[in-house]
Amino acid sequence: MGTRSGVGISHHRNPKKAGQEASEQALQQAGIDSPDFVLVFSSVGYHQKLLLSTVRNLTQKAPLIGCSGEGVVVQGEADESNFSVAVMVLQSDEIRFEHGGRAGLTQDVLETGHEVGKALADKYTEDAIATLLFADGISCNFDKLMLGLESQFPQATEIPIVGGLAADNYSMKTTYQYIDDTILTDGVVWATLAGKAKFTLAINHGCVPLGSKYTVTKAQHNEIFELDHRPVLEVLKPYLLDKEMENWELAFINLCLGIKTSTILQDYDDFLVRGIVSRDIAAGSVKIPSEIAEGTEIWIVRRDEEKIAAGLNKIAQETHDQLGGNIPKFIFHLECAGRGDVVLRSDRKRALMNKLQASIGSDIPWIGVYPYGEIGPLQGRNCFHNYTSIITSVY
Repeated sequence: MGTRSGVGISHHRNPKKAGQEASEQALQQAGIDSPDFVLVFSSVGYHQKLLLSTVRNLTQKAPLIGCSGEGVVVQGEADESNFSVAVMVLQSDEIRFEHGGRAGLTQDVLETGHEVGKALADKYTEDAIATLLFADGISCNFDKLMLGLESQFPQATEIPIVGGLAADNYSMKTTYQYIDDTILTDGVVWATLAGKAKFTLAINHGCVPLGSKYTVTKAQHNEIFELDHRPVLEVLKPYLLDKEMENWELAFINLCLGIKTSTILQDYDDFLVRGIVSRDIAAGSVKIPSEIAEGTEIWIVRRDEEKIAAGLNKIAQETHDQLGGNIPKFIFHLECAGRGDVVLRSDRKRALMNKLQASIGSDIPWIGVYPYGEIGPLQGRNCFHNYTSIITSVY
């Protein structure tokens, strides 16, 4: 049999109808009735429970993970409306799927990481290919999560962990993570793929620095209080419009930080990019989705349309080179929410996506999501990214 895969999409505003349309399209494309695994991405306009239960029923209660996003991506379409759902179904005698989920990021990120790591270790096999992982985009401190996970599951440094942080169309209130019939709002869900297959990965961001560097002079975990011994909100103010200072959701869309990469990561870029997910006016601080140490050098960075375009070309070439003439069975795509409609005109975005997909394969089952942050390894190290595109293919 090998591996059969299919993807469906719907924009119907009725959650039951949308779940039905996307599921039926996916099953029809795959030519199957009963999948072994299901992946679901959806925007937050839907009643999440009704949407998920419909997909579950039509896919025969197959193991399922997924999350909410700012939009979804399939072949020929990158939709960021409030009503879009994409479903991928997979049936295979070559690949096995082990999945799970844990809540608790809000209470204790490190302990949740411990629990995820223990669960991954319990199901680990030597033919593991990669792990897909999706977490809450508001409460997740990625570095703490990975610290807990890797302490219990050291093989995590050998197996690619790829995924992203769930989004909620920039309302920054509640994101959703899907595990079978359960919908989490502060959790982590994952699926490990194992068996007779290989995995490619290509990553690129599209940001350029503005002005001079700053040094973090006061910070705790993922919270920054001072840059160059000045209050961080004072330093950031000249880079923001008045309406962005009043409404931090707008600032999160437009403002990001660049952390200087080490020399071993120079092939990737000069910077790892971080979004500023929240601010605390009373504390005079801002938070990013990963740890930040005092003494770290950072730059204010912005997205650049031409660098985004060049980066997608590089991703296509790297994927082509890694495949070495092999045809992917399916493709997972992470395209940061900050690289879509908020920075690109719809026709420009569509042209870039069409070119990317045509370069890799316009008839390959392709599913993607617009998250609040992306996860993908660099030089054998599990890394968190913002304003980044990640293409992974299984062949």
